[in-house]
Amino acid sequence: MAQDYSQVNFRIPTKLKEDIEKASLTNNRSITAELVSRLEKSFEPELKVTETLEFELMKQSYLDQAKQIKELKEMLEQILKKPT
Repeated sequence: MAQDYSQVNFRIPTKLKEDIEKASLTNNRSITAELVSRLEKSFEPELKVTETLEFELMKQSYLDQAKQIKELKEMLEQILKKPT
């Protein structure tokens, strides 16, 4: 099913237009598709602060656990290397 499109004419700063053109090339899109994508994203609901904080806490916990596992593995390797 085809989408309904409207044409919009507006002025933007030259630097911003150049940035959009570069981004469209990087993302392999037309300038219109780049603009539509960016505008659609601007209307998406943002993560709540609590969700972002929860994610950061889980990430830090994971990194801490990975560090502890690495330290324990190194300790175990040292113990196993000692002559009995």
